[in-house]
Amino acid sequence: MSSKNVIVTAVLTSILTTIVTYFGLDIIRKRPWAKSNKVDVPLVLGLSQAQAESVLRQQGLKLSIMERRPDRAFPAGTICTQVPVRGDHVPRGSVVTAVLSTGIARVKVPAIVGKDIATATAALSKAGLKVGAVRRIHHPTMAKDLVVAVKPLPGATVDRGKAIDITVSEGLDTAEVPKLKGRYYSSAKKKIIEAGFVVGKVRWRDNDDYDDYQVLGQEPKAGTKAPKGSPIDITVNRGD
Repeated sequence: MSSKNVIVTAVLTSILTTIVTYFGLDIIRKRPWAKSNKVDVPLVLGLSQAQAESVLRQQGLKLSIMERRPDRAFPAGTICTQVPVRGDHVPRGSVVTAVLSTGIARVKVPAIVGKDIATATAALSKAGLKVGAVRRIHHPTMAKDLVVAVKPLPGATVDRGKAIDITVSEGLDTAEVPKLKGRYYSSAKKKIIEAGFVVGKVRWRDNDDYDDYQVLGQEPKAGTKAPKGSPIDITVNRGD
């Protein structure tokens, strides 16, 4: 073989060796046949414990339930919190810590009828509830600022955090007693009813200083406050 051919062969062999070595090292470095040691964390929120374990197992990860607690967003028995979160890049074999939802907490409406507003509010708060709409009404027997009614009723089971509507007493509905003295009997009765009261006992007396059927006196006195619907007694001149 001539020296020229030897040189060409040597050069080609060198080039080929370089190419094979370069690509061979690149393939070895990348190791496409080998699995990566890191994986992306999948989303397991809303899954049951068994479903979450299955999904994580496929990625080479493990599940650990840290605690169980109420959660409004996720039904009972499903994952409501996970760490690491979806998309995090973690080593295979890592543990995903999760919280299992027990659903929405349920509580009983406390007995607050007859309590003052401050006490009732504190009792609702302690039970995990809050005051909703407050309606005020006059009440014949309940003192002012006492709770008259509750909706839902005391003892009912409701979601924690629910607003409870209450009706609060404004006390007796009172009105000013009208002046009746000097009025005639029929006029006095009409005035009593117009003022929101009822005619009570009617006593008859003789008094020459007044006309027949004129009112001589009344109880309660004119100008005082009395519960609406209560009776007003009058004394009327009998006359002849």
